[in-house]
Amino acid sequence: MIPGDWPLKSQDCDLIGFLSSIFDHQLTVEENSKIEYNLAKMEEFNTELEHNELQSAYLIIREETDCKVCHTKLGHKKIRIYPHGMAFHMRCAKNPSECPITKQRFDIDAILSSNMNDLGDL
Repeated sequence: MIPGDWPLKSQDCDLIGFLSSIFDHQLTVEENSKIEYNLAKMEEFNTELEHNELQSAYLIIREETDCKVCHTKLGHKKIRIYPHGMAFHMRCAKNPSECPITKQRFDIDAILSSNMNDLGDL
């Protein structure tokens, strides 16, 4: 509480300006702390997301693994692996942007189109 006999603004002193600058500084410190906290959480989330993507990209091709198109062994032949984890002979998966079984598209236009559709749901 400010004593009643203190002048709030005089030629020598501007108490209102002084208190205002202290409150502004305190708010800035609190806002910066919140921003810093949220940026750290975003970084943690992005790191976890990247880790999960790398972990899900792990695929083991064994001698007995079959190509889902021609149903023969993948073996030591050239293969194409799609982002959703399916693998095929190069000759069976001619289009690198589309899975021959699911017909899922992996080119940039399909990704952008899918993202735009997701935004439409908001």
